[in-house]
Amino acid sequence: MARTFNLPDLGEGLTEAEIVEWRVAVGDDVALDQEIVEVETAKASVVIPSPFAGVVLELHGAAGDAMEVGAPLITFADAGEAAEATHSDSAATAPDDEERTPNLVGYGATSDRSRRRRRGTSPSHAASDTEPAPTKPRAKPPVRKLAKDLGVDLGSVRATGKDHTITRDDVQAAATGVPGPATGGTIPVRGVRRTIARQMERSHAIPSAAAWVEADASGLVRLRKALAARHPEERITSLAIVCRLVVEALREVPHLNARWSEEEITLLDDIHLGIAVATDRGLVVPVVRNAHTQSIRELAGSMADKVDGARANTLPPTDLVGSTFTITNFGALGMDGGIPLINHPEVGILGMGRLIDRPHVEAGTVVVRPTVTLSLSFDHRVADGSEASRFLSVLAELVAEPAILLEGLT
Repeated sequence: MARTFNLPDLGEGLTEAEIVEWRVAVGDDVALDQEIVEVETAKASVVIPSPFAGVVLELHGAAGDAMEVGAPLITFADAGEAAEATHSDSAATAPDDEERTPNLVGYGATSDRSRRRRRGTSPSHAASDTEPAPTKPRAKPPVRKLAKDLGVDLGSVRATGKDHTITRDDVQAAATGVPGPATGGTIPVRGVRRTIARQMERSHAIPSAAAWVEADASGLVRLRKALAARHPEERITSLAIVCRLVVEALREVPHLNARWSEEEITLLDDIHLGIAVATDRGLVVPVVRNAHTQSIRELAGSMADKVDGARANTLPPTDLVGSTFTITNFGALGMDGGIPLINHPEVGILGMGRLIDRPHVEAGTVVVRPTVTLSLSFDHRVADGSEASRFLSVLAELVAEPAILLEGLT
């Protein structure tokens, strides 16, 4: 009996997803919980496992296709009926009422069953265990389009991306012999990239203002070195320490941890920090929840997990929503500062520049001090210049000498 599995509800109110890559083909013998397809939603990429075992009869979409939740995704036949079903024009494709809801990768635990499968064009021509069929080069739709435009055979391209995925730079290198930015290709505005674009449009509409300060970071550097010596196995960065200091500054100036509506301004009790991360899918903002309850070391660990997950594209959509204040690290890009766009619906965002030595006047004498530029953009409907300057003043004082305030929080 043929069974059709429909695109499941991926949560967060999402109504559609784009197929990134099929991990099975027609004729494959698929095991329960085996990964069958990677899809991209407006929040993140998700790998969907199979809700039952069987042989693939039909794939109801191709890489790059956008599909509505509830639409047919893939049709299976029982292994014993595969040969007859794949050669029958009248194979039924009605959904099976007994199919179970799958555990989506990133949404819960999956089975420990083997992920191996036999590859082939049909059940009667499946590759044997001793004669594995060649696998299809792994590349996302925009990269495949670029390769087509440049006349590059993906089968001949050396993959340098995660899990042997071919990147745009790999295609460019194959086409010209010199790695670098690709030209002449197109990038579909879908999924995460479309969400980022819409978010930037909303952010630009906020009546915002900006302020910045150059802070003496001597105490910050001392604290980072002390923590590194005490806990050499942990990744405690300057950014992690600044994030913990931001929590203290937000306690002093709660108008920057708030929400705006036409009827009221809501000052939020909980502090959920968004950390802006540049990825190959664009800028994403994983969220460290309840940052106000965490020590520097705990916050550093939470941030490392979220940032790594964002770059590896393994975070569930729930980890990419709900921040109350965002921090972006200009210094990681080699910049001293800038005016960041507010992450709607928040009312404030902090940009942290490079932490470098600069001349500093002390008691009439020029000395060298480690410094950092801190840039704040804020919603002027909620906070004004006094709140912004108070926030930056508190934060700069903490960056200069954080140890006393944070005693017991490291």
